[in-house]
Amino acid sequence: MASSQDPKHQSTGLPLTTLYLVDPGAAQVFISEKRVRTGPCADHVLSWQGSVEILDEAHKKVEIFINEEKKLTVAVQESKEFDVYRVLVQPLNQLLIIPDGQIVPAIYQKVFGPASYKACDDYVKQHAKAA
Repeated sequence: MASSQDPKHQSTGLPLTTLYLVDPGAAQVFISEKRVRTGPCADHVLSWQGSVEILDEAHKKVEIFINEEKKLTVAVQESKEFDVYRVLVQPLNQLLIIPDGQIVPAIYQKVFGPASYKACDDYVKQHAKAA
């Protein structure tokens, strides 16, 4: 990871914005994690989910950084089929639609798909009411 002192990398100072003077060769997603103590007990996993729309047709891979360290590079797959996943940690019954074939963290379980996005969205709407 290039530091802010590196002449090829310059941070704009704006949230979620990094300006590269030289193309890094991939689209990039930066995630910042921290430990949360909720009491005298040991740390525990807190679920989170988020999505990022990357408007980048030039790159065919995405690099994922966690706390400024590159953890994963994923090839971009243009999929017309999707899957629905359910989170396995608290709060339960959160559903997430993901393109078929994507890498998914182990805290999710596939519950529907592959199918069209509309079919997955209908599944989520139907099962969100039941939760």
